Amino acid sequence: MRLYSLAEFPTAPALGSVTLEETEGMLYNEPETPDVMRRFHKDAFPELAFIRVQDELARPSSTISMSAKSCILRQVPNDQWAQLYEAYVDHGLYGLLDHLSTAEMTAPFRVLSTPARVTLKWYHWAGRVYTFLRGLVFPQLQLSPEEICSKYSEVANWPSGNVRSLAWHPGTKKLAIALRNDSVILYTKNSEISSELKHPKQKNVTCVAFRPFSGSHIAVGCEKGLLLWNIPASIIVKTPTMHSASQFLPGTLISSIAWHPGGNLLAVCSARFGDIVVLNAATGETVPLTTFSLLPSAHLLRWSRDG
Repeated sequence: MRLYSLAEFPTAPALGSVTLEETEGMLYNEPETPDVMRRFHKDAFPELAFIRVQDELARPSSTISMSAKSCILRQVPNDQWAQLYEAYVDHGLYGLLDHLSTAEMTAPFRVLSTPARVTLKWYHWAGRVYTFLRGLVFPQLQLSPEEICSKYSEVANWPSGNVRSLAWHPGTKKLAIALRNDSVILYTKNSEISSELKHPKQKNVTCVAFRPFSGSHIAVGCEKGLLLWNIPASIIVKTPTMHSASQFLPGTLISSIAWHPGGNLLAVCSARFGDIVVLNAATGETVPLTTFSLLPSAHLLRWSRDG
C-alpha cells in the first residue's frame, strides 16, 4: 500500500483565480472574471442557465410567515380561578407558579405566593445545575444552533457565505443550491425557470440531497428538522407551495443526510444530540440507530456504493 502526501498534488490556484479543468494531473487556472466564467459555463454546461447567487438572494420571498394567534385580542378574565387555569393551559405548571408569585392575588391564593416563589427559585437552580452537568457530558449542547451549524457544516464560512449547501442529482442534470436566506433554488437542464423552495420550518439549511432514481424528491436538512420536498419532474413550478414538503424529526438540528443508493432509505444525523436515524421515504417510518452514548456526536454521513 502506498501512502500519498499533499506534496504530490498540484498547487491550489492563487487568490482571485479559478480552476477551469484538470488534465493529466495538472490544474489550469485563469483569473476569475465574469467573461471567463460565462465562457466556461457555456462550454461545460450548455443545458443549464448561468447562475448568479447575488440575483437569487435579491429575489423577493414568496412565503409570508404569519401567526393568527398574535392577531387575536384575548380578553383577560376577572375571575382568579379562570386566570390560573389560563396560565396553566398556556404555559403549564411553570406558568401557574409564575402567575401565583407575581400577580396580585386575594385570599385564599395570597398564601400560595411565597411557596410559589420558593419553588421557582429551586426550579431555576436545578435547571442551571442540570445544564452544567449536561454540558460536561455533551459539550456541543452549550453551543447555539447557529454555532453548531457553522462548526459542523461542509461549507466554509457558513454564517456569512451566500451558499450554504449544494447538491447535484445523481442521475440527471439538476442542481440544488441552498442560500443564506433559507431558500433552496433548483436548476434544471434546458429550462430558464428555476424553482424556489421556501418553508417556514426551513431555517438555517445545512444540507440538501436529491433522491436517487427519482426526479421529484429532494431532502433538506436544517435547524428545525428534515423537509422532504416532492416537486413533479414533468412540471417546473417557480414557487412550489408549502404543501409539497413533508416535515420529519421536528425540532432536531440536522447536520448531514445521505440517501441509500437504491433511493428507498435516508440516513440522518444530528451533531447536537448525536442521533443517527434512518427514514423510510415511502412510509415515513423512522428507526434510530444509536442510543445514549458518551462517544462524540456524528455529524457526517455517507452510504457505501453497494448499500
